[in-house]
Amino acid sequence: MLFNQAQAPDALVEVESPHAKQVQMLWDRECDGTYERVDRIPLLPEGSVPNAPGQRTGGAPYHLEISDLSTLVRPGTTFPLTLTFERAGRTTIDAKVQATRDGDAPPAPPCRTAPAPTTPTPDPTQPPTDQWKISVVGTVEQGAEPGCLLLSERGRAYILLDGDPAVVHPGARVAVHGQLEPGTPAGCGHGDVLRVLDAIPFT
Repeated sequence: MLFNQAQAPDALVEVESPHAKQVQMLWDRECDGTYERVDRIPLLPEGSVPNAPGQRTGGAPYHLEISDLSTLVRPGTTFPLTLTFERAGRTTIDAKVQATRDGDAPPAPPCRTAPAPTTPTPDPTQPPTDQWKISVVGTVEQGAEPGCLLLSERGRAYILLDGDPAVVHPGARVAVHGQLEPGTPAGCGHGDVLRVLDAIPFT
């Protein structure tokens, strides 16, 4: 997940790795299942990738295509990637290698047309679920109770649930995309409960 913390727009313009001959950026800007090679992926001020036409949340899908590896990579290990941004400059991250299984396929685009599921009538006194989804950046802190993880941004405290322990752990500075869950008991501190949907190291 790319997240721009600055108040000005930015863009990812290059990705490279010492262990790969080529890393290409692919972006499904129309969110129709067709990825195109692009020279830049734009980032909104204090946000992520812009939504595709008709897409409400999440940002148009994008991914990196890594080819001609010079070394063997194994599931559970990390892979260095150097990202270059128009404004923010260069930064190197350790991307985690995940295992795949036979039959694995990429998920369908989040805004591809599909039959509407049958759902109960929403409670008019409650805001839509999408309104609870937020992205925050900060340093993870250990709470008073075992397994309790906290993060603060701009004076607001969050209690983190379900984060990948390899990424979300005490002392780690991370960008977290998650869903607020008002009313969910946490029992480990003061703050808003934030269920982690995605998280990446942020340097």
